[in-house]
Amino acid sequence: IRLTQEKINEASLQIKQLGLSIVQQEEEIGKQKINLTATLRTIYEYDQETTLELMLKNENFSDFLNQVQYVESLQESILEKVNKIKELRAKLQEEEQKTKDYQASLEELKKGLQLQENSLGSQKYRKQSLLSQTKGEEKKYQSLLENVIAKKAAFSKEIQTLESQILVAKNFQTHVRAGKVPPPGTKIFIWPEQ
Repeated sequence: IRLTQEKINEASLQIKQLGLSIVQQEEEIGKQKINLTATLRTIYEYDQETTLELMLKNENFSDFLNQVQYVESLQESILEKVNKIKELRAKLQEEEQKTKDYQASLEELKKGLQLQENSLGSQKYRKQSLLSQTKGEEKKYQSLLENVIAKKAAFSKEIQTLESQILVAKNFQTHVRAGKVPPPGTKIFIWPEQ
């Protein structure tokens, strides 16, 4: 769950970074459009004058050539700006696609995290249920064990009482001691205890 949460945080950070990059790209495209508009306006103004008007407007021929060269450089600048805008637009679309991919990945990670959390909650519930059931059974078995121990003690006490009665009454034919068990079929007690 921690690993999935870290992946979610990483994906969220990537989405934020891509969002900032997209904003920067859009701002740059806006600036390039403004520059392109200004350049087109300047070229349009020069195109409104004929070549003869331009020649007459300038005092010497070199000023005319400078103006022509300036217009050509403006046209080249327009091509560069259009290409720059195209590049920026392509990069913007690429980053938007990356953002969509990261968002899809983020949604998958969130679903996975939810499943993991649900599974963990289910496991915790089962463990808690098993623990409480086991504790209940432990109490039951402790009670049964105490009962068996009490019965064993009572039985041992009863055997000791019978042994002492037999020893006092001398109602036995053979006295059996630990480690010396008589052979099978040996009569140990005298009648009526047989």
